[in-house]
Amino acid sequence: MFTGIIQDLGRVEEIQRKGKSFSYCIHTNLEEDLPVGSSLAVNGVCQTVVKMVNHSIHVEVLASTLEKTNLGCLKTGSPVNLERALKMSDYLDGHLVQGHVETTVVLQALTSSGLGHILRFTKPQKLFGLIPEGSICLDGVSLTISALGYDYLEVQIIPETWKRTLFHTRRPGDHINIETDILLRRESKEHSGVTKEKLQLWGY
Repeated sequence: MFTGIIQDLGRVEEIQRKGKSFSYCIHTNLEEDLPVGSSLAVNGVCQTVVKMVNHSIHVEVLASTLEKTNLGCLKTGSPVNLERALKMSDYLDGHLVQGHVETTVVLQALTSSGLGHILRFTKPQKLFGLIPEGSICLDGVSLTISALGYDYLEVQIIPETWKRTLFHTRRPGDHINIETDILLRRESKEHSGVTKEKLQLWGY
């Protein structure tokens, strides 16, 4: 489990393709070494560390993960959002995130607004767990939906998040990993819909 609070902006050092899958190496400034088998969220995708040497993390990506995430777009030098797995004693500063990316959304527009930025994305019609002011995870970043339409969703990003994540490198047309709130996603699939009463019951 993760919180969607990015801990480091890493950079891809090397990629080795193996058929439809590939392995890659990421340089990170994370202070603690990650033992083999540790979970690490890379752009919001839960990955397993296979090796870490001198701040270089090695992970492997299967074809099934490449099909529904933006990891296949990575190149040498690409920045990536990184977050270590949540400890039971950690503060839950964002929201509970599994690192199980559902699909990608396309960045349609990026505009400045006051101190922050507004990002508008396409909205897949069969994506469950989206409500106004609901939690969402984009490229591993815990955010709040600020506007929601039939075919789009928007988030607002404060300057601190803008500079500490790879959002400042994004441009319209980029594909962004998305994971919706696990509680709302489950309720939306199992029942007819999300109601005001249900949201109040869940503490929203």
